[in-house]
Amino acid sequence: MEPLGIDRERRPFAAHLTLARIKEPLPRGMVESLTTVPPLPPTAIQDVDRFVLMQSHLAREGATYEEMGSFPLGSLV
Repeated sequence: MEPLGIDRERRPFAAHLTLARIKEPLPRGMVESLTTVPPLPPTAIQDVDRFVLMQSHLAREGATYEEMGSFPLGSLV
């Protein structure tokens, strides 16, 4: 990515997937509601048709996100 002008990350790589981001304070009863959501079964399936590269811009007011690119995924089956 450096040839595209994106600086090399200095921290060690830590792969992650952000599914949701919750700011505090949470609305009344939200914590209790979230703790009652059952886990997904091991057989759960999610179709994925593209990969979206996002960049987060951190600020005191919270992060904003910018889509850097969207890449369609092909089927292997």
